[in-house]
Amino acid sequence: MQPPSDNEPRLYTLAQIQHVLKVEFARARRYRYPLSLVHASIDGLPALRERHGWEGKEAAFQAVSLLLHGLTRASDCAGRLPDDSFLVVVPHTDAAGAARLVERMLEGARGLTLGGALGGERLTLSCGRTTLAGDEVLYQDQLRAAAERALRRAQAEGGNRGGDEPPCAS
Repeated sequence: MQPPSDNEPRLYTLAQIQHVLKVEFARARRYRYPLSLVHASIDGLPALRERHGWEGKEAAFQAVSLLLHGLTRASDCAGRLPDDSFLVVVPHTDAAGAARLVERMLEGARGLTLGGALGGERLTLSCGRTTLAGDEVLYQDQLRAAAERALRRAQAEGGNRGGDEPPCAS
């Protein structure tokens, strides 16, 4: 088996991204640096899957994976979640930096089209973000839940947008 080239996206598995989040959360709390999470989802994925089947869905994931690979730093980690969404762990990044990343993700996704037999299908994303900026949150699950709430709100507002949610201590 050959190692992936620098142009291939490297998405973490669920177990890997959960481990990275656990480790980075503990580091951010201990050393008091900001940690941001971005939870992203491809808009209209069920309809795309209905029109183009499994191949269409996987082509969309490949396109978004390449986009994330191009927009994130080597220290950032992106993983695919079982609900067909993405989680990006962004260490040493404050809320303003996370907002810039989300804007670049949204803009980049708007430029994605699925070619070939997929008929030039255009993609958009919805993104939720949150930032740990101190020790106000005790558990990484609270941080992840805040990013997920922000994603759900962006989707409810029509998609093709980002949302922000502060992590809560309760």
